[in-house]
Amino acid sequence: MDTDLRSSTRVTVTYPVRLSGDSMIGQGTIVNDDAAALSINDVSQSEGNSGTTIYTFTVSLSNPSDSAISVNYATADGTAIAGSDYVAQSGTLNFAAGETSKTISIAVNGDNIVENNENFLVNLSNAVGASIADGQGQGTIVNDDVALLS
Repeated sequence: MDTDLRSSTRVTVTYPVRLSGDSMIGQGTIVNDDAAALSINDVSQSEGNSGTTIYTFTVSLSNPSDSAISVNYATADGTAIAGSDYVAQSGTLNFAAGETSKTISIAVNGDNIVENNENFLVNLSNAVGASIADGQGQGTIVNDDVALLS
């Protein structure tokens, strides 16, 4: 099974001996059926007590391509709220021919508030040159604060 993502290829076969009445040249086309698909992982880590912690999401391509591929991304609120829990972000990832992964870095704001774990999403959309197999990454902000008894 070939997973090389080249465009279709034409093959010419030449027979060394001509059989009576038969052509000596045959042609066929190998059609590319190795479609590339994009996916994004989930990230779970502690938020920290101050400043920001970077959550790094990886967008992966199932097969290398000999053509450029692009995909848009944007964060969305889950239980975490953009502006207070994390920094909203959107943009476009551009894969050059042969590249199979890119990263998206989202800043999460640290605090000292005891709360439940929270989550936000990174959504992929509008892929050009590939399909989207898993278009939603979840960022889980793990609460690392504890209540002190006095």
